[in-house]
Amino acid sequence: VMAWCHDIGKLTTWWQEDHDNTTVSSIDRPPGRVADHSFIGGVTTWWVLRELGYPVRVAFPASIAVARHHGTLPDLESYSFDRFVDTTRWETVRHQVANIDHHSQSREIATQLLEHLSQTDGLQADPDTQPDISWHRFVAAVDDGLRARIADNISGQKGISLKSDYKSTDVYYDLLELWGGLKGADTPASAGLSPPSHNLPDPAVIDTYVDTELSPPTNPETPVELLNQKREETRQETLKRVESLTGESREQPTEARGEPPTNSGENYQLDAFVTDTTPDTNESDTETAQSGVYRVTLPTGAGKTLTVTQAALKLNAASEQSGPLIHNLPYTSIIEQTECVYQTLFDPTSDFNTETNALQTDVSIGVDHYLADNTSDADEEDKDTDSDDVTEMAYQSWHTDITLSTTVQLWESLYGPSKSQATKLPQFYNSTIII
Repeated sequence: VMAWCHDIGKLTTWWQEDHDNTTVSSIDRPPGRVADHSFIGGVTTWWVLRELGYPVRVAFPASIAVARHHGTLPDLESYSFDRFVDTTRWETVRHQVANIDHHSQSREIATQLLEHLSQTDGLQADPDTQPDISWHRFVAAVDDGLRARIADNISGQKGISLKSDYKSTDVYYDLLELWGGLKGADTPASAGLSPPSHNLPDPAVIDTYVDTELSPPTNPETPVELLNQKREETRQETLKRVESLTGESREQPTEARGEPPTNSGENYQLDAFVTDTTPDTNESDTETAQSGVYRVTLPTGAGKTLTVTQAALKLNAASEQSGPLIHNLPYTSIIEQTECVYQTLFDPTSDFNTETNALQTDVSIGVDHYLADNTSDADEEDKDTDSDDVTEMAYQSWHTDITLSTTVQLWESLYGPSKSQATKLPQFYNSTIII
């Protein structure tokens, strides 16, 4: 419903005129933000959802998300009364509805849009009812007290504050999820960016890399050889624990890699991969795996990048709906080091395909931080500005198979996202996140 309703305000001649559509005849413009399409989209979303039988608890966050899909999330209570049921804003809505209704082509599109929502199976809150959703009924509702009914639905006893039911964190989480979902679909699509494929590499790629490039020693003697053997032991132990969680069987490392030395001088935690439980619990890995949070505790230089990346890829592959791999690190210098490792491991080609409007790659790797240069590597004389814009949008919205970014970006995107950060929110679905 949000997807179909959010841009209905673009049918006004004023919006068309502001966006250089010369085929639409100009109509005298009344005062107010009559070319703003977001707010009327939120009003339409509310009315359709209520007609479909959904409670206020559903219609409220959905309509606010649509009304603010080109802005930041507001303080919900003050926005509801200062803006969403404000009589001045609703006078603008009446002008917009009348404008669409007056223009035959716009009216026809609006009619088809609402008829589609009325006739689509599965949208109704009660599948046994048939809603009567139509453009002319919406026009009548706007003229016949829809604003007052919304205000009554959301107002507390004194009529100047939200009902307590709509001040909960659950409502905010729903609003954040709906707003982020709409932003994450609308903004990249407007820029011409196709949805990400989430084509993650096979975890076995790291096995091949270790065996062919690092060649763990058979009989380690030097400090470097002993260190590499410890790295390999830790990786194998971690992978065994991952596979015990996913139900996958793994062949034991070959004896050629040697027995672990009894006194290596290194204080490694070989049972490094554990579920996130309190130290006093005795629950099994399987019982505690439901938390979905795991930790690896290793010192600097112990091979965390390879070990944790392979563990994350295995967990992602074992999930029913695999999503992207998001790797968040504290410093840009470490991000650059990790990017070099990933480029070596996965050999991505992040060229932009102008025919499909997508990143043309086997495994796409995006880097997002304030110093990142996300333009293409084309020669100065042969720059493709559109490609640069879409490539940058892909990286900044984390529309890549693997994203490297800062922990600051992660927390801000989850708990207080700006307009640009909101496009990242849908990428968290089914993702595997390394912090």
